[in-house]
Order: sequence, then structure tokens, then C-alpha cells
Amino acid sequence: MDNGGQVNVGGNLRVWNSGTLTIGNGQIDADSVAINGGRAIVEGTLNAANGVSVLGGGILQGRGTVNGLTTVSSGGIMAPGSSPGTRHSAGD
Repeated sequence: MDNGGQVNVGGNLRVWNSGTLTIGNGQIDADSVAINGGRAIVEGTLNAANGVSVLGGGILQGRGTVNGLTTVSSGGIMAPGSSPGTRHSAGD
């Protein structure tokens, strides 16, 4: 999503296996987000009222904003964006 739009999932959002979710200038609102073996690239805004879980093999990356408690489990990766490698988070 690169056009600055907004998507309201209205439930749980899952990024599994080799899937990739890219949030460019837009915004996604979800109850919760689970990244398991997939990749979420956040350059815009990801709102997760009940949190974001980065599970084994999952990658959360980008320089956008993640609103909601973010938990990175064993084998999960948090990869902040551009140098100096910052991540904007709220709620954790």
C-alpha cells in the first residue's frame, strides 16, 4: 500500500510463511498482527490494538510507526529502517 490509503482489517492480520506485507505511505488498523515466517515492511503506520507478535522466522522492518505492544519471540527479527536504524513504537 503506497498511495497513502487506510485499511481497517476489523480483526486479526497474519503474515505467514514467505508472505510480505508492505505498508508504504498508508495505514493499516487491526486488532492484532502476527508475523510468522513472513515479513512486514512498515514505512507508514501499523496500528494493532492488541499488539504485534513477531514469531520464529518472522521479520518486522522499516522506519514507519508501529502502535501497539510489540513482542519479538525467539527466532523473530526486528529490523529498524534507515541509518541510524530507528523504530517508532507506541505502547511498549
